[in-house]
Amino acid sequence: MRELIRIGQHSSEIFLAKCTNEKHSFYQKSSYSQDGIRNLRAELKGYEWYLDNAKLNESVEVSCDIDGYFKLTIPGFNASPCNVKITISNCFNYAIRAIDHYYNIWSSDIGSGHSPVHGDYSLEGNILFNQSNVYIIDWEHFQPNAAPIGFDILFMVFELLKLDCKQSNPSKDQLRKIRELIEYAGSINAVSNGYKDNYFIRYLEEQERIKDLWNGQYNKLPTNQFTTNQLKILKVFFEG
Repeated sequence: MRELIRIGQHSSEIFLAKCTNEKHSFYQKSSYSQDGIRNLRAELKGYEWYLDNAKLNESVEVSCDIDGYFKLTIPGFNASPCNVKITISNCFNYAIRAIDHYYNIWSSDIGSGHSPVHGDYSLEGNILFNQSNVYIIDWEHFQPNAAPIGFDILFMVFELLKLDCKQSNPSKDQLRKIRELIEYAGSINAVSNGYKDNYFIRYLEEQERIKDLWNGQYNKLPTNQFTTNQLKILKVFFEG
């Protein structure tokens, strides 16, 4: 059975289908467009890097590669996204697990300058959990040696804050919790010291520097949607 579950989300020009047979479920991603095909080729490289570093006995296969059309077959993992409303309080323990998993996968890049970037390390759907394991999916924006280690963690944390506070100013409790998450990541060397003088400003600088990762989707990133007041509060909060 084949079920089309997503068409061109966030202007990605990629089709996503869930396929089920008697033995297991898997996914297929395909595109007819130049940008979509380029993203799928990046996703293939990202999955290959991830599955190798995670030592998972899975593979992503190119099902079709012809002029003007490209299709990937991707394994399904026995895991799900956060099954709670996306707030910092609800997702705090999920975020800790995501940070630990990031460290386990990226640890070989500590001290290497620039590390691979996932580009959408999000608790809203791209980090999957079961009782004992964590998995990362959707590698369309993958780029090797793109930014100092920890970029994706900061993306996850600041996106979580934006999704929680929406257009309101962040509360003291929200700010305290995201600081706890970032400091925890720093304590296990999962975030480069290069961000440390102001995690928020340095993150935004890196995001701007590598904005070509997202092509036309860059301006739609939640971390690009902070209001003027939110920007001021976060810049001051992370000073010193």
